[in-house]
Amino acid sequence: MIGKKLAHYEVTGKLGEGAMGAVYRARDLRLHRDVALKVLPESFSKDPHRMVRFEREAQVLASINHPNVAAIYGLEESGGVRCLVLELIEGPTLREHLDRNSLSFRQAIDMALQIARALEATHAKGITHRDLNPANIKILENGIIKVLDFGLAKVFMDDEKTSPLSTKAGVLLGTPAYMSPEQVRGGAVDSRADIWAFGCVLFEMLAGEHAFLKSTVPDTLTTVLDREPEWGKLLQSTPPALRRLLGRCLAKEPQHRLRHIGDAILELEEATEEAGRTASASIPVSQGRWRSAAAVGLLGLVVGLMVGIRVWDTTPAEFSLIRQQIQITDEPAVETWPSLSPDGQNLVYAGNGSGNWDIYFRRVDGQTAINLTENFEGDDHQPALSPDGGRIAFQSNRDGLEGIFVMGATGESIRRLTDFGANPAWSPDGTEIVFATLEVESDPTTRGGLDGELWVVNVESEGTRQLATAGRDATQPSWSPNGYRIAFWGLDRKRGSGQRDIWTIPAEGGEPTAVTEDVYTDWNPVWSPDGQYLYFSSDRAGGMNLWRVRIDERTGIPTGQPEQITTGGFSQQLHLTLAGSQLAYAERRSRTNIYAVDFDPETGRVVGEPQAITRGSRVVDHPDVSRDGQWLTYMIRGARESIMASRTDGSDLRRLTNDAFKNRGPRWTQDGTQIAFYSDRSGSYGIWVMDPDGSGQTQITNNPETPIVNPVWSPDGARLVYAYNDVTYVVEGPDWSEQTPTRVMESRPADWSPDGRRLANSSTLTNPWPLRIHSFDTGETLEVSTLPSFGGRWLDDRRLVFASDGEIRLIDVDSGLSQRLLDGPRGETINVAGFSPDRRTLYVLLSAEPESDIWLMTLGP
Repeated sequence: MIGKKLAHYEVTGKLGEGAMGAVYRARDLRLHRDVALKVLPESFSKDPHRMVRFEREAQVLASINHPNVAAIYGLEESGGVRCLVLELIEGPTLREHLDRNSLSFRQAIDMALQIARALEATHAKGITHRDLNPANIKILENGIIKVLDFGLAKVFMDDEKTSPLSTKAGVLLGTPAYMSPEQVRGGAVDSRADIWAFGCVLFEMLAGEHAFLKSTVPDTLTTVLDREPEWGKLLQSTPPALRRLLGRCLAKEPQHRLRHIGDAILELEEATEEAGRTASASIPVSQGRWRSAAAVGLLGLVVGLMVGIRVWDTTPAEFSLIRQQIQITDEPAVETWPSLSPDGQNLVYAGNGSGNWDIYFRRVDGQTAINLTENFEGDDHQPALSPDGGRIAFQSNRDGLEGIFVMGATGESIRRLTDFGANPAWSPDGTEIVFATLEVESDPTTRGGLDGELWVVNVESEGTRQLATAGRDATQPSWSPNGYRIAFWGLDRKRGSGQRDIWTIPAEGGEPTAVTEDVYTDWNPVWSPDGQYLYFSSDRAGGMNLWRVRIDERTGIPTGQPEQITTGGFSQQLHLTLAGSQLAYAERRSRTNIYAVDFDPETGRVVGEPQAITRGSRVVDHPDVSRDGQWLTYMIRGARESIMASRTDGSDLRRLTNDAFKNRGPRWTQDGTQIAFYSDRSGSYGIWVMDPDGSGQTQITNNPETPIVNPVWSPDGARLVYAYNDVTYVVEGPDWSEQTPTRVMESRPADWSPDGRRLANSSTLTNPWPLRIHSFDTGETLEVSTLPSFGGRWLDDRRLVFASDGEIRLIDVDSGLSQRLLDGPRGETINVAGFSPDRRTLYVLLSAEPESDIWLMTLGP
């Protein structure tokens, strides 16, 4: 081929050859530039069916213009030879680079980010790479990554379910060490196969060793199917965010894997900050392959013989406590609030599988759960077994009042103790129960206020007393094993900050002692049976996981730094047995995303099914669509409550805030030049504005001691409403901080009518309000529906779309008549983002059905 011409390209040299054809360097004689020609195998180019598919794939690939994707310039045929004309990428492959060089964490993360962004761009076009590996990744001199050969593996297969290991030509298509289990089995392949391969590449960049490569192909494929990577090869200083990401990418079953590569981008961006705090640790070179001597036995994951059992090696300090983890429940429902008997043999928990919340009893080693409260159609939850295992305290709404009840361990003799309260916890002698006035169910970020109090009820006399907390917000209490102190968590009531910390007080009440006092979300404290540790849930390493801190039970003063117990998942609602070797907890999985649905504004009905705009396993909230219909903004919940923006088709994703503060409630201005949001970055929640690219962040409220939330602009941008203590106020601009706000109505603001004359209210999940409309003309606020309203958006000056109790509804606010538009999970996050300018597309926030299972962890000494 060298020296020959293909169309107007002159071949000048050979660059390489593989199963998908030979690649040559060539000169474009028309445009006077060097290109790469991938000459297709003759057997392939003569197959009309494959060529039709190939041309279709090439057309889509040619439409992609992304800095990390090698471009396709054209498809040529000359003298019976067919070839792809590709961008010529100078520089080594990642394979060549890894064989010779070490990488710092920062270099590895930067490269991984570029690879992930290339995948995101092509996945958005429906293209799966199918053969992502370091040999298909080029590194330019300036550090830019280029990913090659997108989509080519697909068209070389006979059909969608043909294994790449069994082609007619006997050629191995794909690279075994980077193939996903479903590829190895010859199953259907989608973008999650690329996510697997991405995890393999990331593991190799961090560990200096292949995740699954063995000396023979059969051994390699067996390892892919049946074994875990040698996690111990990772440096001990590898940021937890990267460990979590690798685990989610390399899940054997596709349904358990990271669902969207965009989630990996967010995790990597967070890991970039963690890597900066790790002082750019470098992975050193060793003989033949670079490898770290320090990465010894970090996490040896052994495949259990039973489904649901995970056993960890105990070499590293952060995992040394865990001996075994067993999944106790596995129903398609939410099971939570576990409480173990003193001997660790029995368990009670709350579940909603029957359609309402009930309390269940089961043996830890059994398979049958007994519903103890099935005769009551209301909600019974938050069970707590007494220290002797003979009674269960729980919360219920029996008789129309939510309060604390007690019953026998098998459901007999139910008795009301109080007509208020939640989250009960027993005293060590079983004579009293401490409880909170402000309920915490499953998410520490959604609470009804800053006024939580602790109370104690005597189980026999039913007498109650308030437990003094020196004015500090308090909820979810836990009594220490020797009765000295009570642990709780709360918000900063004085500052109105979003900071959530853990405290303890003397059992008789008094001045609180801080256990944690930092920017992280710390909640759900539980004492160890010997009183030497306090276990709790925290997002201080990224996701919500289990931690513990050594503590002096008599004084409540921490005597050590927090230690991480688990990684991955969302671990919450802990309980320790008196034996001290077992810890039960709930692991929740939730997913919320923005959808677009066609809408008929004349009939006021949706048309067709909702189509996902955002994807992945993160929880999206507070969505808003720009008035020109081009952009969405929203927040993601997690370790960082960040504000994001993207096009309304999900493309051009941007992170607008990237810090440790809680940034919430973004709203576009009418002209789209700014976004208002509320944040605790100044110590108390206040209203901030920023440019659409995240720059120019400026606070526009001046109340350092007052939490101000939920900003909503007027249609003309001249006024702003916001909420303080669930009361809406309006203030005139442009000098927002200099003006005196005027009270409008109770509850939080949702949306201003297009004519600026009326305002709709909005509730919170923990403090629901009926739907109210305030008229600025008359100054009156009218209740137009008894249904609580979440995130309403006006369709026009008369009709409003809002979320309520798991539904999206449309209401005529003048007549009060409403109709259902869409269903969502009852009681779960659901919201309205807005409309396209022509009102023919409705953007909504919908949750997948959440699941939560009970796990039992056995701890070592």
